[in-house]
Amino acid sequence: MVRERRSFSFDFPHRLQPAQGSQLPNFLPPTSPCRRRQSNRMGNRRIVLISSALAIVAIPALAIVAPRVRHHTESQSCANQMSSIGTVARLWADEHHGQMPSDLYSMSNILNTPQIFACPGDHTGHVSDTWATFTPSNCSYEIVAPGISKNVTNTAFLRCRVHGYLVYSDGTVSRRAHRHSK
Repeated sequence: MVRERRSFSFDFPHRLQPAQGSQLPNFLPPTSPCRRRQSNRMGNRRIVLISSALAIVAIPALAIVAPRVRHHTESQSCANQMSSIGTVARLWADEHHGQMPSDLYSMSNILNTPQIFACPGDHTGHVSDTWATFTPSNCSYEIVAPGISKNVTNTAFLRCRVHGYLVYSDGTVSRRAHRHSK
């Protein structure tokens, strides 16, 4: 037995009537709740597809940007730490006739721990937790001009081995090798 296809026309959204000699149209009227759900599903699918495409593009971009952001953050933290070390060195110099320390171990009477001498960008893992284990080899910073006067502000006192920052005897931090006088 062959079934005959029937087509419908819509004269009122709630009543379906067969049309005379027309092809089978879409079965749901445009204002039907089912059609609205269907269009919402299609909209949701589009949103999911677009957001997944953006995620596919964004994840590799984050892999490229994240190391630069981390390096910048470590660099800024290093500059802040070096400024603190410069301040501690000036405090030490006030107690020692205006002369900056000749080595970093000399500041052990002011600092509780030598962990400040480990640069945040130094990932070698040679950080010493106590002054008993502190050596210049497990320190990220080196004194460039040992024993200079704290009043000589145009000569670098301390240098970071990782970032190359310089600390002057007045506590300022610079990335340049030479600095103009104040």
